[in-house]
Amino acid sequence: MKRTLSFGLLLLSLACFPALSEGDDKKPDTSAASFTSVGDVSGILQKVDSGSITLRLTGVTLQGGGRGRSPQAKENHQDLKLELTPDYKVRILHLPPLTDDKGKPKQRSPEELQKLKGNSNLPGYTAEPDDLKPNQVVQVHLVKIRGAGADAKSFVSRIIIVSESNVAAQNEKKKDKN
Repeated sequence: MKRTLSFGLLLLSLACFPALSEGDDKKPDTSAASFTSVGDVSGILQKVDSGSITLRLTGVTLQGGGRGRSPQAKENHQDLKLELTPDYKVRILHLPPLTDDKGKPKQRSPEELQKLKGNSNLPGYTAEPDDLKPNQVVQVHLVKIRGAGADAKSFVSRIIIVSESNVAAQNEKKKDKN
């Protein structure tokens, strides 16, 4: 009797196993999903695709030290590929300077600034996805699908262009000198 019951439970669990594994292969529907905020991350934009970005994060770790020696700082890089939400926003923190016909700096009117800011309370000014270029310093806002576990995948809902990378600026200076 015990063997029959054990064998029956084993068959039942094997029958249910394919049904459980089928749900793992499906991607979550992000078009209609509601998201919850995770936080902001800053880094250097490496690559922009139609549905994702690659962001380089940089950190410093101390190595060595002890027995009278000072620790050495080592810079570490990590590239993260992050998917974009379908309705992600692109903003630019500082507008490029405006010049007149003679090349002199020109001030924008409050009406122009309000129009460039848009109707939202988001920081910065409206920008387009085409404004995203490699080697820009960006701040991304990460979100997760509401109700997903702590290990759920993060998505990017907002990208703020902070500035051009110092690396890119240094490379341009080297080109100008040559």
